[in-house]
Amino acid sequence: MKQKLKIIENDDKYFDYFWDAVDQAEHIICVTTYDMDHKMIASITISKLTNAAKRGVKIYLIVDDLNFYIDFE
Repeated sequence: MKQKLKIIENDDKYFDYFWDAVDQAEHIICVTTYDMDHKMIASITISKLTNAAKRGVKIYLIVDDLNFYIDFE
């Protein structure tokens, strides 16, 4: 398995890189975050993680504070 480390210096591009990695994941995704308080970003993230799980990717998500309710499918 090839390991990658990418340092993102442009905060505006972070979620583009993150969501692309989620879309390309084949085996496992581990995400830890302090807060999910931006509803649009959190919804997109949850949607992409859900789609990855449907592809058979194992998902581990740890959120310290989820500031809104998500309608899981």
